[in-house]
Amino acid sequence: MSRLSDLKSGVQNLKKVLFPAKKDGVEHPVLVRPATCAELQTATFNTERRFKDEGIAVSVGTSSTYVREETIQVLCFALRDAENPEKPFSASADELRELLTDDELTLLGGMYRDFEREVSPKPDLTSAEFGELVEELKKKPQTILGSDLSSATLKRLVITLASLLATSQTDNGSGSSR
Repeated sequence: MSRLSDLKSGVQNLKKVLFPAKKDGVEHPVLVRPATCAELQTATFNTERRFKDEGIAVSVGTSSTYVREETIQVLCFALRDAENPEKPFSASADELRELLTDDELTLLGGMYRDFEREVSPKPDLTSAEFGELVEELKKKPQTILGSDLSSATLKRLVITLASLLATSQTDNGSGSSR
């Protein structure tokens, strides 16, 4: 057994959440756990494969569908049966896709992301720290190379920088008009 296997053995980050839909007026629990690196890669590959197999190009018009599909793929690994954590909550991504409503998917995806942040060894930056990082990146973009930011912080950073760029282009009159 490797040192990593030894350190990770017996460590289970599980959280009981309530499934967003009630059956017979009763809320039912489901377990959520962080997906491993291998599972996240597989989820991404499965999403890419599905789009390729369906002949769908990723574009502005299909980006939200791509994100939903990737969420479905991740949840397929992350959601576990409340009575037996070794057992997946759903049989497949196809089952999740066919049975969940968009609102249920959004809620479950949010529960997963919240839990992932909760157990992340790298906490999110405070607003002040985040602001300092944005200012530093404006001056020196290579600052991000080699950083150990959480995936949530990186996503927040991309959204913030894209918003700043869009605002800058609009203010300069270089934004596109229709």
